[in-house]
Amino acid sequence: MNHHFSPEQFSKWLLGNCRPDEMRHGHECAECSAELIRVKESLSLFRSSVRDWADRQAAPEVARVLEASSGFRPDLRRLALVSLAFTIGVVGISVPVYKYNSGRQREVQAAADAQLLDEVNMHLSRMVPAAMEPFLELLYEEQLSDETTKGEPR
Repeated sequence: MNHHFSPEQFSKWLLGNCRPDEMRHGHECAECSAELIRVKESLSLFRSSVRDWADRQAAPEVARVLEASSGFRPDLRRLALVSLAFTIGVVGISVPVYKYNSGRQREVQAAADAQLLDEVNMHLSRMVPAAMEPFLELLYEEQLSDETTKGEPR
């Protein structure tokens, strides 16, 4: 590449949706590389600021609503353990179901592949095209009738 990145190319590079030559340029070009680092740092700072602000805004409000609704103060450790146990249970059930379904899909696909292969083999083993088969049957019938009439005395 002879030129520096456009704003669209910066965006593609940051998202990982760029071509290999653009990726190489982003690593090799000092000016573009510095700009990419500056943008990454800015985005990182913005992300952490938003998270901090959201945590400060949401946490007291959630606790206040829970206390007001039931006089209950949540035990975050217990909630985390229950969440973890639930996640492990879901994964423990999902993985065998996924494996069973993917194995079943492979069996169905293998059966369809075998049927297609049989049809292709049958088509390739024909002596004449399918459209010519009625003509071939007539020809064999005529030959058989000629052979039976030759053997009879006249």
